[in-house]
Amino acid sequence: MKNIRIFITFSLIIIIMQLVGCQKDDSRIPQTNDGNTDYYLRNYAYDELYKDGVFDEDMSTPAYKRTKVYPTKNTVYSFFASWKRSYINENRTISTYPLCRDPLCSHTKLPCISYAALTSDSVIEANGKLYLLISGDDEKKNKFIEYDTSSGKYTVIGEFVNGGQLIARLGRFVYFYVIRIDGHTDSGMQLSTLLLHRYDIAEKSLEKIGERNSKESFLQAAGHAGYIYYIDVYYNLCRCDVNFQNVVELVSNKNVITYEVIYDKIFYLTKESGNDYGILYSLDIDNKISEELYDEVTWFCIYNNKLYYSKYSPVEAFDWDFPQTGEDGKRVIKNKMIIIMNGNTIYSIDLDKAGKKVGNPLPMCEKLTEEGCYLGETFAVYDGYVFTHLKESYSDGAKKGMLTGVTAISIADGQINRLESEYVIFS
Repeated sequence: MKNIRIFITFSLIIIIMQLVGCQKDDSRIPQTNDGNTDYYLRNYAYDELYKDGVFDEDMSTPAYKRTKVYPTKNTVYSFFASWKRSYINENRTISTYPLCRDPLCSHTKLPCISYAALTSDSVIEANGKLYLLISGDDEKKNKFIEYDTSSGKYTVIGEFVNGGQLIARLGRFVYFYVIRIDGHTDSGMQLSTLLLHRYDIAEKSLEKIGERNSKESFLQAAGHAGYIYYIDVYYNLCRCDVNFQNVVELVSNKNVITYEVIYDKIFYLTKESGNDYGILYSLDIDNKISEELYDEVTWFCIYNNKLYYSKYSPVEAFDWDFPQTGEDGKRVIKNKMIIIMNGNTIYSIDLDKAGKKVGNPLPMCEKLTEEGCYLGETFAVYDGYVFTHLKESYSDGAKKGMLTGVTAISIADGQINRLESEYVIFS
């Protein structure tokens, strides 16, 4: 009999740790009303950022981050209930292993990297090394670490009183923030500040570069061509320099959900609050002109000069037993139909033809539907595969659930490769 496990998401754990996180105060950096610092940070020339080609662009675009898939030159890292590393073989099969390289390890205590990284759902890679913020018990509490994928060992770079979040990499720099607790209001509301940090991989030095209001956010941040792009708390698309200063709003008042920066253009998707779809635009960065490409788009990504996007076309997938709150406030299990908003279809088109023609549906999507498998809300494409959180019906007697998890689907033949999956069933 298949091993049935109740799926427990780690998102809540991470959110809680961020809310209670803080770091020891650094008196060298005074706090100002606007959250900036009163000292000058060194500017870096473009060649200095990338060290004459030693450091390339970070491959983790917003589409990868939202899908919890992090491709590198030789390995694809993914996170669902735990971290996995996958390799695309020459014969187009995929081999998947735990992040930890010790085959005899139980992955239940330090110094195992799989155990250390359990509460971190994001990672940054540079030159064969991974950078993570880990949280947990006293031994691994709130540390910024560097994991050497060759040796299988990690080094602690910084230790903090409490947690935070990785932001992005720009060339030789890795950015993250930790949270400082400043006190509480009379009503008991917590007052806190984001403390921005930057790690210089080339010089092996960690520095604090500023402070921000805790209500600010750096959603889906990505480094590209000397700038850091991100979506702010108001869902404006912004860009700043290497010091997280000189912020420019590139797209304002459009509720940006995701974006991709390609050369001198930005492709971005907007959605009105409460809608399951929106409008896909392209923005010429130099002349600041936006062009509408497609409407009723639910998600998109770009890979190898091809645009992949999904359209709003709801289909009923399968029903399952889902916990809800009854009228008396108690938890009850009710049968619920799962609706796939993207019609279980992804379209592709050459980037230079986007907006001029309608994309072609990927043939693999028809095969998925025939097999009763359904795409997740987000997806990303890498090296001939669509990565998504695939859903499939599952039952245990009269109980109905689903099989879900990070999956790589071959665009060529629809072959399904489950990198990590869980049987989700409630009782």
